[in-house]
Formats: sequence, C-alpha cells, structure tokens
Amino acid sequence: MEKEFLIKGPISSEKISEIISKETENIGVGAQSIFIGQVRSDKIEGKRVSKICYTAYPEMVKVEIERIKDKIFENYPDVRNIEILHSKGDIKVGEISLIVCVSGGHRKETRDACNKTVDMIKSFVPIWKKEYIGEGEEFHWRENEKE
Repeated sequence: MEKEFLIKGPISSEKISEIISKETENIGVGAQSIFIGQVRSDKIEGKRVSKICYTAYPEMVKVEIERIKDKIFENYPDVRNIEILHSKGDIKVGEISLIVCVSGGHRKETRDACNKTVDMIKSFVPIWKKEYIGEGEEFHWRENEKE
C-alpha cells in the first residue's frame, strides 16, 4: 500500500490521535516529538488572513518527503519512525494543516529530528499557499520560510 502524505481539508483531532497512538505499540520508542501546524490569522495590509488554500504536486510531494525521511534516518540514528501529513485545499484560520510526528529512543534527538524535518518540508516539498485576506476573494501567494 502506497503511503499518502496529503489529505483533503484540515487534519482532524481524530487523525492526529491516530498518528500519535500508532507508536505506543513500539516498545523501543521512549519519545515522540510532534509538530502541529495551524493556520494563523496574520495581518496583511490591515486585513486578516481568513484561510489558506494549499495546492501541491502530489507525485513530487511523495518523492521529496521520502527523501527527507531517508535523510533524517541517516542523520539521526535514534529515530525509529516519522509520520507526516499535510493538508491540501481550503484550510480556515485555526484549523490544522500539518502534523509531523517523529518517534525515537530519546527526547533530544527525537526533538532535533522533528525540527529538522519541519524545516526541510518548508524548504523542499512542492506545496504552495494562497492566503485569502478578509472575507472576499482577495489573496496573495505566500512563500514558505526556508531553513
């Protein structure tokens, strides 16, 4: 079964719980570091962001995320598993658009690996953000912060 890294719409609390609880069965895991990305209401030209529409190149998302995971496993030998799920489509302010869950033997390496994974997703994965401003159809494209 092919791993999916994109989900239509916001990531539900049930899906987050499912991702986190998956690792509780692994007795070699002593730490899980979790990053949850939420759409925030930034102010742009005096107006608030109301939602973000995420678009992606799915085939390349898979390639880049697998490459990122390989790099993390190579550089952080204590890491046992990495789960990544990103939204596509319209996500309103306050909704969850990204979860990264890194499981490992110990907290420091697991935490460092999670931070590095998020940085690499922002830098290399072909997912684009169109931020809608106010209540209308006014928008602008937002660039991801690089490492």
